[in-house]
Amino acid sequence: MREKNKKDELIWQCRISSRYHGYRGGFLDFCHRLVFCTIFISSALLASRLFDSSSKIVTILALLPVISASLDLVLKFSIGAQAHNFLKQRFYHLEMRLTGNKISDETLEEVEKEMVQLMADEPPGYRVLLYHCNNLVDIEKDKKPRLQISKWKMLLRNVLRFTGTSPQKIKKQKKLTLLHRFWRGAYDTLWGVFVFAVFVVLFIILAYLGG
Repeated sequence: MREKNKKDELIWQCRISSRYHGYRGGFLDFCHRLVFCTIFISSALLASRLFDSSSKIVTILALLPVISASLDLVLKFSIGAQAHNFLKQRFYHLEMRLTGNKISDETLEEVEKEMVQLMADEPPGYRVLLYHCNNLVDIEKDKKPRLQISKWKMLLRNVLRFTGTSPQKIKKQKKLTLLHRFWRGAYDTLWGVFVFAVFVVLFIILAYLGG
C-alpha cells in the first residue's frame, strides 16, 4: 500500500509540474512571437512614413522595434520558453516510467531522485499558476475539491509571482459545471486574442495620428 501511495504521489507531482511548465513555456513563446509581430508591424508602418520624416510618428515607430527587441533580449522570452518545454518533457518522461502495475522500489527511488534534481533546476515559480495546475490535476482525478482563485490573480498568474499567497488562504469550492470548465479552457485563448487586438488597435491609432 505504501508503494502504491508513493507511486500515486509521484505521478500527481509529475502531472502538476508538466502542466505548469507547459503553461509557462506557452506564455513565454507567445510573448516572443508578440515581440516579432510588433517589430514587423512597426517596421512596415515606418517604411510607409519614411518620406515624412518631420512627423512624430516616425520617431515612435522607429523606437518600437528597438524597445521590443530589448525586452526580448533582457527578459529572454525564447530561452525561457525552451527551458520550460525541456522541463515539461522531462516530467512527462518521469511519468511514463511510473506507468504499469508493477513498479519496483528501486524505480520509485530513482524517479524521486530525478524529480528532486529537476525541481532544483527549476526557475522561481509562479504560485497562482502552480495552484491552477494543481486544480487541473485534481479535476482530472475527480477526487479532491477544487481550490478557488480570484479572477485578477488568474489574469496575472503568468506575470506576478504572488509570493504572499499560500494554499491555506485559498478557499475551496464545489465541483465546477461543464460551462465553467469550458470557460476556463477558453480563457487563455481569449486573453491572448484580446492582447493581440489591443496592440493592433494601438498601431492603427498611431498610424492615423501620424497621417
